[in-house]
Amino acid sequence: MFLENRVINKQFSVVADAQYALAITKFLVNDLGLFPAKQFITDDTPKELQKSISQEFKKLNYGIEAEVDFITDSYKIHEQIKAHDYHGYPLILGSYYDKEVTEQLKGNFLNIAWPVQDKVVLDDFYCGYTGGIRLIEDIYSVAVQRFN
Repeated sequence: MFLENRVINKQFSVVADAQYALAITKFLVNDLGLFPAKQFITDDTPKELQKSISQEFKKLNYGIEAEVDFITDSYKIHEQIKAHDYHGYPLILGSYYDKEVTEQLKGNFLNIAWPVQDKVVLDDFYCGYTGGIRLIEDIYSVAVQRFN
């Protein structure tokens, strides 16, 4: 199942605020060996910080770089996601607003950003070692649902 998910999800996009998008992208590339498509930062990041944040997306392992777009318009994000060739099923990690476009592409979706409408969140996080393990569990749980 792990091997098939790596083959099925050749590329991923994160649609979230600056800190989550960067952290999750680094984790998925550096620790899980996934390859990034364009990443989308949806908060209103100050212009003076955008360049330094973009540079961090270029510091991934093995010389891998992720293109990042600072954009708050979900329609424009969804159009870019639909236009990209993910070379298979896309893995989209974003808000509940991104679920429909992922379903249209027959991709795997994980709700990591607000709003969260497909689960009740009382004590859930993707920070630190425990958060990394939880993120892996959630990604592979989504993949398992495809096979069931």
